Amino acid sequence: MIRAGFALAALTMALAGCSSGSDTPAAAMAPPLTKLRIGFTGIGAGPCAASAPGWPAPLARYLKLLSDRLEIPVEACPLADRAEGAKKLADSAIDMTLLDPASYAPVAATVRPFLTRRIGMLGRTETVLVVTEASPIRAMAQAEGKRLIFAGKIPVMWDEPKHALRDAKLGDATLNAGSAAADSYAAMAAIRGGSADAMVLHSAAYTRLCRGASKSDKPCAGLREVWRGRPIAPDAWAMRRNMPPDTWARLVGIHVALFAEAPDIAAWLAPGTDEIEPIEASGLGPSQAK
Repeated sequence: MIRAGFALAALTMALAGCSSGSDTPAAAMAPPLTKLRIGFTGIGAGPCAASAPGWPAPLARYLKLLSDRLEIPVEACPLADRAEGAKKLADSAIDMTLLDPASYAPVAATVRPFLTRRIGMLGRTETVLVVTEASPIRAMAQAEGKRLIFAGKIPVMWDEPKHALRDAKLGDATLNAGSAAADSYAAMAAIRGGSADAMVLHSAAYTRLCRGASKSDKPCAGLREVWRGRPIAPDAWAMRRNMPPDTWARLVGIHVALFAEAPDIAAWLAPGTDEIEPIEASGLGPSQAK
């Protein structure tokens, strides 16, 4: 699958970046897993097992698929709630489970998200907040109460950037008072002309805006990026930060391709979406505010 290949390539680059320098990351020192234990809520109670009476049929197929692909035993571990899952994950009693921001926060030092459901038109779109070089705004908090201009009214330019800024703790009063320009060029003209204090748009649009027609053309000269980040995911599958890199990479590849290769399992595992995608380590919070 092309999608899986892109995901694995991106993950390989990320892992390579993490291993540079003199410090060896914990993941590089972790021994290979001999068993994968996945925590689930809603499947009753009892010990970890490869199967149990009453478990949903897609769960049994999911465990077998993972076991066949990873070539190790894979077990499901019943959980009372996500808080229990977070504690067991941090304590190495399980290896992977679905967490939300609240359950993740107490274990963030040793646990990280690595997969999530794709939400929205373009997923968790990266947003940038841009001002002129002369602006006194140097951090997100200083944009409170200022005049924001967005690069359009379609969801990817309006709703999704607002979601990211709200998760970064910018207040609703400031967001609701924001206005929408016809496009990125009009938004840039507004901050240059002084009719707005800061421009908000998704990062790909900002890259296109700044590209220019030639190497000497610098459309964004005199502008300054104040903040860049994504909305916090509502939930994500998490693992310990010392997960062996090979297992991490293979799990990402298997899950990214799951909707194409085993749609019945994928629909049970990730309802409400048609795609599972990798997520950055800070994807369950805190926000990536600069």
